Amino acid sequence: MTTQHILNVIQEWTTQDLLTLDELKVQLRIATGDTSRDAELILIINGVSAQIASMVNRVFGYEKVRETFYDVQGRKLLYFSRWPVLKSDIVSMTLDGVDILTSTDWVLEEKTGTLYTPPSKGRVCWNGDLDIIYSGGYKIPEEAPDDLKKCCSVAAREDYYTYVRGTVLSGVRMISHKSARVMYYPPGQVSTTGGGGGAQAQYGPTWQAIQNVLRKYFRHWV
Repeated sequence: MTTQHILNVIQEWTTQDLLTLDELKVQLRIATGDTSRDAELILIINGVSAQIASMVNRVFGYEKVRETFYDVQGRKLLYFSRWPVLKSDIVSMTLDGVDILTSTDWVLEEKTGTLYTPPSKGRVCWNGDLDIIYSGGYKIPEEAPDDLKKCCSVAAREDYYTYVRGTVLSGVRMISHKSARVMYYPPGQVSTTGGGGGAQAQYGPTWQAIQNVLRKYFRHWV
């Protein structure tokens, strides 16, 4: 039987932005006191951050969630959907209804959110229904990793200069969340405004570089 994985968000993080408005202004050499372009800059940050999260199929913001792994059979490793996660941020952890939060037969790799059962500690593997309430992710934008901030700032800078030039690009997309709507450019579009086609038009050099950086943030084994 295949393990069934269910996740429900208990408390969302307040933003999914990877960059602050002031950080982008510094990149663009705009005075932080100049608010005349704030609306456009915020829209760009929203869109680029959403695009980056979509490319790695994850939520970066620090959220409190309930994650349940049903019908686990013979698994030595299980992976949190929100990571990194500190052991101290695990509120509850039960296996088939039995509290194992303080058990010593499992270990957590906090940076990757990986649960492991070392045979030397007594548990051979995970079996049964594992239910966990925890908080994980990054307290963004302030605590976003530097390389994620760099990716966001590079892409946002290109979007901004495209906006300033008034270039109209094909393939503009829209993201809707509650009452907010964010328009953004798919990967490669911003980087190929000068023309061309084929693979280059689909994956411009800027987004290719960003994709390379994002590889370590993607859960390849899920």
